[in-house]
Amino acid sequence: MKKITTATFTAALLALSATAHADSENTFSGPYIGAQIGITDQSDETKLVGALFAGYRTQLDNNIVLGGEFVLGSVDDDITKNVWSILGTAGLTVGSNDKGLAYVGLGYTKINTDLGFSADDYIVAAGYEHALSNTWSVRGQISTAGFHTTDLTVGVLARF
Repeated sequence: MKKITTATFTAALLALSATAHADSENTFSGPYIGAQIGITDQSDETKLVGALFAGYRTQLDNNIVLGGEFVLGSVDDDITKNVWSILGTAGLTVGSNDKGLAYVGLGYTKINTDLGFSADDYIVAAGYEHALSNTWSVRGQISTAGFHTTDLTVGVLARF
């Protein structure tokens, strides 16, 4: 839990230091950083998860948004050292003034443990992000690593 709290606090401080740059027509273009927290279903147990993430996206003229994201996280248990993922994402802007983004992602994830071993798998994600302004967004996401674990997270991010 201490790792998750520290990661979330650090991401919030970094996000507060970000400056606005996006124009209203391409809200989701450019680099971003954020933090998320949620739950995971592992070995028939529900555990707390938290992560920091950073990425870059390009919003095309047809409202398609393409990007990539790196995630570094932690699970509230005694054996997980860290979890990291690299995702390619594709989405479509939706809603009034195109302030919503429905997206899917596919990538690679790795879990490192304190027991001296690691596990890697593919990761599939789907989510929705809503722009509160040209700088700030909130998002909800569901992801699965090889269909062995399922994470439900909510997060905040800043574009700069």
